[in-house]
Amino acid sequence: MHGLKTHRINEGDSLQKLAKIYKIKDWRQIAILNNLEEPYIDSVFMSEDHLDNPKVAKIGDLILLPKPNGENINIPKRRNAEIESLAYGIDIDINGDLPVAMTEQGYVRETGDIKLVYGVDNLVQQLNTRLTTKIGTLINHPEYGSYLFRYNGRLNKPEIDNKVMFEVESCIRCDFRVKDVINMKVNHDRDKRYVSCTVIPIEPGTPFKYEYILL
Repeated sequence: MHGLKTHRINEGDSLQKLAKIYKIKDWRQIAILNNLEEPYIDSVFMSEDHLDNPKVAKIGDLILLPKPNGENINIPKRRNAEIESLAYGIDIDINGDLPVAMTEQGYVRETGDIKLVYGVDNLVQQLNTRLTTKIGTLINHPEYGSYLFRYNGRLNKPEIDNKVMFEVESCIRCDFRVKDVINMKVNHDRDKRYVSCTVIPIEPGTPFKYEYILL
């Protein structure tokens, strides 16, 4: 264990977030090193959901962190869809047209009346939501959202392009599942601006093209 760092679990922590903070190549290495199982960390304040499970870290627990450039830890192979769901999350598809949830023993049924979005698709949906939300309007999360609303009605001015690109890139980088953003550019089509870039997510995902449209 020589050379390993430690981290004390705080409210809101996740393995993906810690991997980005400590520059660990793959968040799953932390889980294997600490013998953690899904959901790995329960970082909800006063939660009692996993009190009896020693393989789920809780607020206040001390965990080991692999060295950023140390030896690789063998990671068991799993289905790509399963890995991406763990890395980037599962949520309700807010663009779906089936609003009623069906649950069974506390789980959302795949065959129920709700549409879910998984993995990288969930990451894209949440990036869209952050950019569309006016900063300061989400209760208890004053820093969530973007300042893109400032440019409503001003998109016909060329000098706005750099400000729009800066805001979009800043918001994308705020997401702990994003490692880097490259190839940022703006294209014009009449009264619309198309902001496009390449998003490099944390492991195990691969870079993908992202586009956001401003009217």
